[in-house]
Amino acid sequence: MQTTIMSICSILVATFSFALSCYVFFSNQRQKRIDNLITLHVFLHKDELSEARRFVRESEKPLSLKDPNVRRVFSSFDFAATLVKHGAVNKELFLDYWRGPLVALKGSLSEIANEKTGKGVTVKAYYKDFWWLINEAEST
Repeated sequence: MQTTIMSICSILVATFSFALSCYVFFSNQRQKRIDNLITLHVFLHKDELSEARRFVRESEKPLSLKDPNVRRVFSSFDFAATLVKHGAVNKELFLDYWRGPLVALKGSLSEIANEKTGKGVTVKAYYKDFWWLINEAEST
């Protein structure tokens, strides 16, 4: 009888320990995604990236991939989109904040989406995660 009680207690302790370990693991994962989101926001709010977005939004002349501001916008959001797409950052939280700016940028940048950048590669294909993020911003 005593052996049975000890076995049951051992199973209960092991089950509790496993449940606690799972909770800690998932809590750490959630916190890491929040930390990644904050780091990504800090990155995207750098002065040169903010200025590049302003330039793209407000430009009265046709945009070109030869302009460093245009490349900065594409590259920074392509990087951000890769993180969002693969779950390193919470998509809903990211889009709650960046949906408006992304949709605003789409109008200007769509004009050059089909231009070639290299041999047979379009801007849209080269920055594929950027365009994925735009679609996600518009669809939610």
